[in-house]
Amino acid sequence: MGEGTPGRTAPGTEVICYVAYRAYFKKRAEEIFAKNGIDADILVYSKETVQELPRRGYLALLARGGTAEELRQQVDIPVVDIPIMFQDIAAALLQARQYGPRIGVVGYGNFLNHLEELNPILDGEISQKVARSAEETRRSIQGLQAMGCDAIIGGYQQVEIAGELGLHHVLLDLYEDPLMEAYHQAEVIAGSVLRNARKQEELHTILSTTKEAFIAIDRDGRITVMNPAALRLTQISVGKVIGQPLEQVRRLLMRDPRLYDRMLLMMDSLGLGVFTVVGIQTAYGCVESPSWFLLAFVGVVTGVGGGVLRDIMAGDVPYIFRKHIYASASLAGALLCAGTWKLVGEMPAVLAGTGSVLAIRGLSAHFRWDLPQAKRELDS
Repeated sequence: MGEGTPGRTAPGTEVICYVAYRAYFKKRAEEIFAKNGIDADILVYSKETVQELPRRGYLALLARGGTAEELRQQVDIPVVDIPIMFQDIAAALLQARQYGPRIGVVGYGNFLNHLEELNPILDGEISQKVARSAEETRRSIQGLQAMGCDAIIGGYQQVEIAGELGLHHVLLDLYEDPLMEAYHQAEVIAGSVLRNARKQEELHTILSTTKEAFIAIDRDGRITVMNPAALRLTQISVGKVIGQPLEQVRRLLMRDPRLYDRMLLMMDSLGLGVFTVVGIQTAYGCVESPSWFLLAFVGVVTGVGGGVLRDIMAGDVPYIFRKHIYASASLAGALLCAGTWKLVGEMPAVLAGTGSVLAIRGLSAHFRWDLPQAKRELDS
């Protein structure tokens, strides 16, 4: 299988890795993947493997039972647990029944529950145990041995321990259907990670190239992003402000009220532009051939919706209900993005739509453009 390299731009080859508990399962997975024309990476679980996983840039991992539990605790990569299906459990129960009526099933919770209900069908006595560690697994199997179990069913670790204790055992093997089901789930996760990364790159490009200053904060009011223009305006080192409360920078900006108002306007305009084009991206992702009306409608609603909620929660009259150029700028950006999407591609259309919203909002503020208001005549 491939060695795996970071920097991929689409889900597929070598963005997904199956981490096998033992070399036996690695061989089984190679056979299944080869049959289905898949060239995913396959590694055997070890301390060295765990350290190597982040460096290889995987977007999703496949594992089963205890291996999946361990990986979730040790790496910050999504882990898809390979399920154990009913037909696999049923086949193992029938095989274990030849050793006697008392059967113990031990695992990490990735198999079906309430197997005891099959006792009347098998004319036996099934005892099911869930163990979350090697020590707990050994204690569970020893307890089943003390109860007089004739055979143990489980994964590789469970049957190893059962063999050490002199018990008959049946391995829950790695089969094609559950492995492929988990692989397709991992493909969905990898695709989602890539789409989010692309959106982050688009936003980073906008922030890095614009001449306007922008600051982003988290829910606690701490600064998470300051673009180069903001750093130049405030004359602050990025290392001194990231993670600090916004109030510290706000005090510097308040020395020049015009600068403060300008930054608030530009940050609001950037949010309006970005959410407008995100709405259009969402529409294209949900509908194969969306109409212009749908694209413009979803873009504008997505763009202005957050601002409306913000103003309502702050007790202000929403911008969209005032004479300011707001929804009109969003509509213009949505139409430009939708109109250029198929002509120049997604990224240029996103930049054009966002840039047009910024430009219209900036020009309207500079030249004091406002929408006309209807005149009301008072009754005499």
